[in-house]
Amino acid sequence: MWKEPDLMLVVTGASGAVGQSVMNLAKGRGIKVLGIDKAPSSTSTFSRDEYIGEIDLLNLDDMSLLKEKVRSLGGKVSALANIAGGFAWKTIEGSEQVDWIDMMRINFFTAMNSSLALLPYISDRAAIVNIGAAASMRAAAGMAPYTSSKSALARFSEALSEEVSHRGVRINMVSPTIIDTPTNRAEIPGADRDNWVTPSEVAECVLFLASPQSSGVNGANLVVGRV
Repeated sequence: MWKEPDLMLVVTGASGAVGQSVMNLAKGRGIKVLGIDKAPSSTSTFSRDEYIGEIDLLNLDDMSLLKEKVRSLGGKVSALANIAGGFAWKTIEGSEQVDWIDMMRINFFTAMNSSLALLPYISDRAAIVNIGAAASMRAAAGMAPYTSSKSALARFSEALSEEVSHRGVRINMVSPTIIDTPTNRAEIPGADRDNWVTPSEVAECVLFLASPQSSGVNGANLVVGRV
């Protein structure tokens, strides 16, 4: 599947640590990529046909621009990796409604919108890989808004895997523990990083589930790191 020139891997959140790792790893293996991010194209090391910047996944007009871009590149998507997302630490008592809404917008609606926009272009027997969170399986203090949004994404992924299975399209999740990035190191100083995972480790799992090598895997939630 990857070897056909008109098929490609679409990656949201392409300028982030995991998104960049997925893009670089895929391109290094000869896979055609299209990265999407709110960051402008000028910040990317990829070509115009490999990266489209200033795309807000919460803006339906921008989703139309994304569809136009996909059509201009052949109109066939072999895999979609929904990497875009974010984290905010908030206790339940210290939170407001807007905190919960923000996490749902960033972690759930971005993936939902990109999936719905691109499903008409996703080839039969293709794949969608969503990024979850190991913490969503048992929320810790200060993580309720974040883990609720990732739990919603997990239920969305499960339902979608059933609804598109007749086409052979597979929907899976990769749920890492804390990802070892400069931002997380700065925000969690002195933390025990033994169970943290690197962006490249997450990217390897994403590419496996996006590839034909995982053709027998559907509806799975792969935890990456020691829980």
